Amino acid sequence: MEIGLQDVVKLLRVPEATVSRWVRQGYIPCTYRNGNYLFNPVTLKSWAKSKQLHLSHQRQIKPEAQSTESADLIEALKLGGVHYKVKGGTKQEVFQEVEQLFAFPTQQSPPLAEQLMKREKLAVTAIGRGIAIPHPQIPKDWGLGGALVGTFFLETPLEFGAVDQVPVFVLFVLLSPTSQVHLQLLANLARILRRDDLIDFIRKQSTPEDLVSQFKKVLEENN
Repeated sequence: MEIGLQDVVKLLRVPEATVSRWVRQGYIPCTYRNGNYLFNPVTLKSWAKSKQLHLSHQRQIKPEAQSTESADLIEALKLGGVHYKVKGGTKQEVFQEVEQLFAFPTQQSPPLAEQLMKREKLAVTAIGRGIAIPHPQIPKDWGLGGALVGTFFLETPLEFGAVDQVPVFVLFVLLSPTSQVHLQLLANLARILRRDDLIDFIRKQSTPEDLVSQFKKVLEENN
C-alpha cells in the first residue's frame, strides 16, 4: 500500500517543503498519480537506509518528544543540503536567496529571510575566517519536524561584520524545532569549525557527499 506526502514528512521528520524539493529534484523515489505524489514504503525504507536517514516508527511526533537523533549534526547537514554560487550583494539579498533555496512554503510567516535578518540584528553570526552560522528562532507553527543545517557557498564573499573582518564565503544556516536541539547543534558546529583542516576542506567547495564525509570524520576525531 502506497503512502502520501504527509506520511513521508512524519516518517522522515523533515519539513514538507524539503520533501517537496526532493521530489522536484528526483532525489527521492515516488510516483505521480491522480494529482498526488505516492511513495512505496518498502522502497522508501531502502532509500532512507542508503542515505543514512532515520525513519520514525511513530505516526505523530511532537517536537518536545524527539530523540537525540534529531540533534545529530550529520543528519541535519544531509537534510539541509549544499548550495553553490548563492547570489546577493547584501545580507538581505543573500538571505532571500537562502529562503528560496530552502523552498519553504510561501504562507509561512514571518518569512525565513526576515527571521534571518532579525537574528543578525541581535548579534553578528559570522564567527571569523569567512564562516557564518545564521541560526534564527523558528516559530512552532512552522511544523519543522527535524533539525536542518543548510550549507550555502556565496558566489561573492560578503562583509558580515566578523571580528577578524574577513568576508564570509559560506553560511551554515541552522534551523531547529526546539531550543535544546538548537543549542546542541550550534555548539557542535562552533566547536569543529575552529579546526584549520576542516576550514581548508570547506574552502574547496567539494561535493555534498564529500563535505558530509569530512564533517563526520572530524566529529569522530573530536569525540
